[in-house]
Amino acid sequence: MGCGSHLINAFTVRNINRSIVERFHYLVDQNSHVYCREQSDGKGGLYSQYICSLHYKHPFVLKIKDMGWTPIRHQNRVYPEGDFDHEIFISTYVKNHHNIGTSYCRSRGYTRARLRINGSLDIITNINNFLANKLNIGVKNIQTHHNKERTKYIQYTSKTEIPIILTYIKAYDSIEKFRAFKLGFKKMSR
Repeated sequence: MGCGSHLINAFTVRNINRSIVERFHYLVDQNSHVYCREQSDGKGGLYSQYICSLHYKHPFVLKIKDMGWTPIRHQNRVYPEGDFDHEIFISTYVKNHHNIGTSYCRSRGYTRARLRINGSLDIITNINNFLANKLNIGVKNIQTHHNKERTKYIQYTSKTEIPIILTYIKAYDSIEKFRAFKLGFKKMSR
């Protein structure tokens, strides 16, 4: 899925969503063209990943390093430091690192929406507190991803909080997906 990586002489932005990479290409001057590469999903399948690169000494790369950015192979990415717009950073981060789906409670016969935001402990902690203060929603318990010890997430299941967050980050595709869910109790067959 990716976002940014530092290779030997380049910084690359990668994502399965072409529009995210094209937006980066549009905003940051002097970068390479956007191209597509097939990647293995680790399960025998393939997926498309869009990529754009910058020279490792580009002013953008130097600035994000000054703000505390580290490559993904570091154990814990920290929340950026310095003078920047926290609201834009958080809304963009959440837009790029969330997933929306449903969970089903078999014993109660109930389907509910589920919004997860993934990241490192430091970034997720800051996002959790920011969203609680900015949007007046509850602070969530930070949970550990079952396959990756260093990956953390917060999960929202409130059908009132989820659309507030998705509207705030302008995740219109996710809002439509949320609206299409068949939520609530299902009739139990006897």
